[in-house]
Amino acid sequence: MKIKRFFQDHSVPIVLLLVALVTYGLFLPWLGFYWDDWPVLMMYKFFGTNAYADFYAYDRPFSFWTYLVTMPVLGLNPIAWQLFGILLRWLTAVFILLSLRLLWPERKREMTWIAILFLVYPVFLLQFISVAFSQHWICFLLFAISLWAMLKSWTDGRQWDIYYLLSLVTAALHLWTMEYFLGMEIFRLLIIWMVLSRTAGTTS
Repeated sequence: MKIKRFFQDHSVPIVLLLVALVTYGLFLPWLGFYWDDWPVLMMYKFFGTNAYADFYAYDRPFSFWTYLVTMPVLGLNPIAWQLFGILLRWLTAVFILLSLRLLWPERKREMTWIAILFLVYPVFLLQFISVAFSQHWICFLLFAISLWAMLKSWTDGRQWDIYYLLSLVTAALHLWTMEYFLGMEIFRLLIIWMVLSRTAGTTS
């Protein structure tokens, strides 16, 4: 009974956070900055956040906002950036879990394992490049929030308009910031098709 309760209660996000910290945080004191982290950091050190708009204007003119928000807070502290990267990955897993549970509320145990697998599956091996890939994880998180809010707009009759607006805003943000997750939008179409099919099946 305790195991079954675990998969259904609100402690799962905490467990996901612990899994993320154990998986990616054990070597935090020895991690630093790597690869494409350095151009972003050097611009901030010598020119401040004003340099980002010009730097990204040629291919992703809207993506500079992520560093306008994060650089003044995290600065040049590598541990802060590493923790931020883990936090983004964890929050993305949490919103994927919430979305899956709205789609399959009767399959909470399976959806929890999917979220854990998403969190630790080694398809992305560059977690330690925390500054450069913060934009990617921010966009992935926005995509996950958008899916969750879209599903909530269908299940929450009283505040559907708020969730619907949140879904539109987060979708626009992730698409305007970076094109990497454009292909993921096909899952939105599949989810809409699934929900509409279920609705048609219950009303017929």
